[in-house]
This record gives sequence, structure tokens and C-alpha cells, in this order.
Amino acid sequence: MKYGFVLPRGDARTAANLAHTTEGRFEELTPADFQVMKAYINENRTETTPFDVIMEGKTPRNDRPKAIETVRKWAEVGVTWWLEAMWDDPDVEHNLTRIHQGPPRLE
Repeated sequence: MKYGFVLPRGDARTAANLAHTTEGRFEELTPADFQVMKAYINENRTETTPFDVIMEGKTPRNDRPKAIETVRKWAEVGVTWWLEAMWDDPDVEHNLTRIHQGPPRLE
């Protein structure tokens, strides 16, 4: 899996990680929701070239095993990029510390 970092800039509730419900509310996208979406894409896509799927979220800064598990559950359903979202923390030093920790590696 590839990794990236999303630094603070705007609203933390982005469309990238929200699923619209039939009741008009937004809820966090789950791996099960993603599987349904990916199945739809696979059934209806006419291109045959591979494509990347990006998920944005947060992993705990001080709990490496939980961070790995958070990313693993998305990788298992076909997500190829994980963007570590740091929208709600405008502290540059905190963000640099997180970046220097590096990504949770799936081995």
C-alpha cells in the first residue's frame, strides 16, 4: 500500500471519506461500504487498466498496532493508497512528528 499525508486545510469532513445515506445524512464510510462501491465499479467499468483507490483517514499516533490494523482493513478490501489526514491539527510540530514516524507498514 502507498501512503500520503493530508495536512490541515479546510473542513475535516471531506466527501472522500463520507458515505451519503438514503435519509440524507452523511456517515463515515466503512470497509463494507467500500466493497459494495468497488463491486459496482468492477461490474460497470469498461476500462481494463488497473486503477488506484485512495482512502483518507487517521491512525493513532501512539498506538502502532492499532494504526496497522486501521490501514490493513482498508487494504484487504482493495484500497491502494492511504492518506493520513491531519485536518483537525493545525500544529505544524505535531504534524511533522507524525510524518517522521512514517507509515504503518503492512508486512
